[in-house]
Amino acid sequence: MRYRDFVESYFLIDEPRSGQLIPFKFRPVQEKYYNELVRTYDIERCGITRPIREIILKARREGFSSLILALFAVDDLMNENPTETLVISYKDDATQTFRKRYRNFILSYGAKKLGYSEDAIRTNPSLLDRIAKQMFSIDSTELELRHNRAHFYCGTASARVGGRGGVVQKLLFSEAAYYPDKKEMRAREIIEGTAQQVDKEAGWIFTESTANGDINYYAKMWDQAIRNESRYRARFYGWREFYTEEQFEVIKSEFTDKRMIPQEYPETAEEAFLSSGDRFFDPTISSNIKTEKPLQVLESWKYYGDFKPGHRYAGAADVSEGVGRHNSTVIIVDFDYKKQIEGRLFTKPRIVAVYVNNKIAPDLFAHEIKGGGQRYGNCIMAPERNNHGFATLAILKDIYFNIYKDERDKLGWQTTYASKPKMMHELRSAIHEDLIDIPDEGLKQEIISMPSSDLNIANTDEEDEVMGHYDRVIALAIAWQMRSLAVPVQEYEMKDEQPDQFDRYTYFNDLV
Repeated sequence: MRYRDFVESYFLIDEPRSGQLIPFKFRPVQEKYYNELVRTYDIERCGITRPIREIILKARREGFSSLILALFAVDDLMNENPTETLVISYKDDATQTFRKRYRNFILSYGAKKLGYSEDAIRTNPSLLDRIAKQMFSIDSTELELRHNRAHFYCGTASARVGGRGGVVQKLLFSEAAYYPDKKEMRAREIIEGTAQQVDKEAGWIFTESTANGDINYYAKMWDQAIRNESRYRARFYGWREFYTEEQFEVIKSEFTDKRMIPQEYPETAEEAFLSSGDRFFDPTISSNIKTEKPLQVLESWKYYGDFKPGHRYAGAADVSEGVGRHNSTVIIVDFDYKKQIEGRLFTKPRIVAVYVNNKIAPDLFAHEIKGGGQRYGNCIMAPERNNHGFATLAILKDIYFNIYKDERDKLGWQTTYASKPKMMHELRSAIHEDLIDIPDEGLKQEIISMPSSDLNIANTDEEDEVMGHYDRVIALAIAWQMRSLAVPVQEYEMKDEQPDQFDRYTYFNDLV
């Protein structure tokens, strides 16, 4: 089936400016993408028997959803079997538009097959409604073709839509980066749950969107596809694929907030994600952080520097519940790290160890904090005592002696609405002024992504998968606060039971 020839011969589409129905002729960017589908999946020969898994990052109004709807409509019309087609949009008005557009595709085909001209279809609005009675056995919020029972439904993501009967052959997630993503309703659950209704060895799944920051589920899908960690093929189409320089200048002139331009009309995929949202750290600085491969990886630990006797070390920990959501994280900094630049030796603080694990229980996490501190000379360690941090400190106080105490002599660091802005602004200054080496790629990505709004959140919700996923950043910010408390340490073995260091029988509440 030559889908393009079929679409351009039979389908009419609403023209954006006038709303009139005009022939659907592929634009250059649509033709380019169609040719990619032919080359990659051989769709003209295989149709929906060949599994398609696509994720598209694009500029605004390039016509990808219309193209995909048209391909779906062709298959629904020509398939002998009753297929199920599902489209999920991100808002109600888009849902209405998609449903109307698909319906027009089917009806314009029916009208032309009955011998009506394009002018007759355009000038007689009631014509398509009369033909609808012949083409559809169901013609309402969902559509069903009379001749083969092919079924089409378009719903809105916030309405928890799903496929009828649990089986879908063609599926489109439109503007997926804008799906609701709070604990009441997860974009991951919407996309993954619905995608499971498509056969693994057949069927088409398209996910397309403009960028909306890089901490949502769509961004995770894109990142996995780029790294070849999923079945999805990542495709990017920037503004140059569709707009001329002159058109782009007009587009830019209509934006009051010029920072939104690269998000809505990106030139590169990196620009689309970096420019999305209001970032706490300057993206032009944070994106240029130079990361390195770790010297050693041991389970959840990555080591970027060996222990040097006499250096000042300090570590901090952000504690999670350990149920696969947020990470329990340790960051250890060498404040006397020696770095050679152009033959000269400079002292520059450097992250030398990073621990990340979202499955470890808070009590067991205490032993990892102890191990990290001991590796670097029993340096001062500052676990955050918010939320699950109390459970970690309850164990850590009995197995490790060098734990940070605040001005009230309480163990652990308390992140509050007052302390968080201070520690984060000081960390931002350090990063912007290049005062600290950050070799860890995961930490770099958190720094790039962190929005300014996160500054006003003291206690993060473990169930919220969007907000507060900056565990490495928080741990680093706390570790940076320890720089005045870090003292030169030596390599020596400290036994756990040393009554002169702490009293293991002291009530925990008296300490914290």
